[in-house]
Amino acid sequence: MYLCCSFSREKEDGTKEFGGYELVRIATDGSLQKKELITNGASLNNCMFTDDLNGNLVITGHYSKSGARGIYIYRFGPDADTKSAGAGIKFYEFSKELFKAYENDANQEEIDKTGRLDASLYFDDIFFHPNGDIVIVNEQYKVEASNDRIKNYYFDIIAMKANSEGKLVWMKKIPKNQRGAGRSDLSYKYHYNNGNDYFIFIDNEKNLNLAIDEAPKAHICRQGGYLVAVKLDPIGNMQKIPIFDLRNEDISVFPFDMLKVNENTLIGKCHKNRNKTVIKLSFK
Repeated sequence: MYLCCSFSREKEDGTKEFGGYELVRIATDGSLQKKELITNGASLNNCMFTDDLNGNLVITGHYSKSGARGIYIYRFGPDADTKSAGAGIKFYEFSKELFKAYENDANQEEIDKTGRLDASLYFDDIFFHPNGDIVIVNEQYKVEASNDRIKNYYFDIIAMKANSEGKLVWMKKIPKNQRGAGRSDLSYKYHYNNGNDYFIFIDNEKNLNLAIDEAPKAHICRQGGYLVAVKLDPIGNMQKIPIFDLRNEDISVFPFDMLKVNENTLIGKCHKNRNKTVIKLSFK
């Protein structure tokens, strides 16, 4: 078991200051092993622990440094070695241009002033490809509560891919605007197939040909919508693929709950003509 902890150092006058971060490993006998993490002065805002396809530890999350914000990837060698070839931290900064894409004029002006999005951006998941690429996905989300009612908002996806050497391949904003009292058909499903990355979700049909200077129209939970797949090819070219109009098919689909059968197939529950059944999505 691993933990990422901050620690303090004592100054000459006896006061303490922030010292940095260390990786703490809790062995099966309860003993602790500590290694200092070199973060080059960056603050690690959150940490997600996972293993890559070779079984080596990877820590990812959001960072902030000198006013910049973005995603970091901290790779380790076998047994969490920090000195192996390829080990160390890489930073991938969020740009204002990225945040300003698919926003209205008012939001673009606010982003110019603050450098921030208008809803919290959550670190969502990390995926490893067989060739060593890493895909990291973030989603904007917020919840509002009033008069004993809760409303969920699922906004844009911000995703990035780095290659096995840590070089950024692409970082993209995938426009999305979903809201509702529930969340049954909100959010998205990620899928990898034949070198391409897919994000499947229910969209408003008015967004099928959205320009980069347009904000997406809202999809309301369980109110029809258009099932789409946003495809990113290996170098980051983005394409929105319409699958079908839910109202025309009289069907309810729940992308977030879809399950991967294999690289070519996703399946998920759906309601068609008020009957429960299964939907299958095939990829080529």
